[in-house]
Amino acid sequence: KDSVIGQKIFSLIKAEISLISWHTPLDKVEDGVSEAFLKELGFQGAGFVLEEKGENFGKFGLGRVVYLEKSIKLQDLAQQIKSKLNTWVMLVGDSEQEINSFAFCGGSCGFLKDKVKSLGINTFITCDVKYHQAKDSLEEGFNFILLDHGVAESLVLKTLKEKLLQEFSVEVEIFKEESPYKII
Repeated sequence: KDSVIGQKIFSLIKAEISLISWHTPLDKVEDGVSEAFLKELGFQGAGFVLEEKGENFGKFGLGRVVYLEKSIKLQDLAQQIKSKLNTWVMLVGDSEQEINSFAFCGGSCGFLKDKVKSLGINTFITCDVKYHQAKDSLEEGFNFILLDHGVAESLVLKTLKEKLLQEFSVEVEIFKEESPYKII
């Protein structure tokens, strides 16, 4: 009860409310955060950015790769994301550049930039990158589209709710918190 998180947990316990709060595992599973983002925008993933293999789990990994049938301007893709998800978007790169592929990873995935580049892709949609990484990317001709971390990761909640309701006879409520960012 001595911290904000502790107060929240104490309130849930007191009200006899169960809470599921998954994070990283939903970034890696096949129909997790990245897949939900792509579905929401009408894209089909063609593989993982950073694929892993598990003996009991098959394929899993971080991020998704998308190859477009028709090229699109970076700015148009960013605008499509902004409109469909009703969120702010920031660009790093030449907004007029035509792209024919991109990678997406929800959350703070700037560390995957070199892996994305090694796949021959020069556009990465994610949520958090550092200033100098953005600056270097601009000079290299590598593009970032950045969007609100919470918006990107909340898209998987509908899928998660459906799966829980299929397996259990319980009430499932999705709590969406307000973004801490205020764009003025």
